[in-house]
Amino acid sequence: LDADPAVLGVALEDGRDGIFAVPRLGGAIRPLSDFGLADTHGLADTVVVVTPDSTGALTARFISPADGRVFEELSLPMESRTLEGIAWSPEGSRLALIDALNVYLVDRAGTVTDTRDFIDRAHIRWSADGRGLMYFETGTVREDDLVRWEVDEAGRFVGEPVTLRAAVQTLYQGQFDVARRTGDVLLRTGDSRGDVWVFDVDDPQ
Repeated sequence: LDADPAVLGVALEDGRDGIFAVPRLGGAIRPLSDFGLADTHGLADTVVVVTPDSTGALTARFISPADGRVFEELSLPMESRTLEGIAWSPEGSRLALIDALNVYLVDRAGTVTDTRDFIDRAHIRWSADGRGLMYFETGTVREDDLVRWEVDEAGRFVGEPVTLRAAVQTLYQGQFDVARRTGDVLLRTGDSRGDVWVFDVDDPQ
């Protein structure tokens, strides 16, 4: 919600998903897309919406939330009827897409630079420096490990994921966010009371 207007994804009554621009200071709520998964973590004043068609083919649309203008469309070189999550890197050069089985790294030219098995991890975010993907690795009941998987300049995963913080209480399938202005600070839902936790992943406390 850094931008004005903010961009929200909403489930509509007719079963579709909608992406909307919501002005903070009043004004009309503007539909940006009837269906898709959206992310605003890349370039300023831009939202990317990834939408599958009936065959599973994926298209990324880069949209100005201020006026709803689509200024770029990118056909993605994979098919998925089970797209579950997307993450746009902070510098705007790379997308990570997750379906039921895999994670794909895709550059702005539409080239898949790496693919890995990635089961049951719908919520991912790029680190604030844009050099790693962060997600929760399933651990014990309601306690998961926050990990980071480094990505090199060519868009390939490097080595194995590294645990940043172990045994974190999670809610809502490990949904979280990373503040892009203040560094690797994680904002996420916490314990059974639904608290919000804010912590620096580099701080052991």
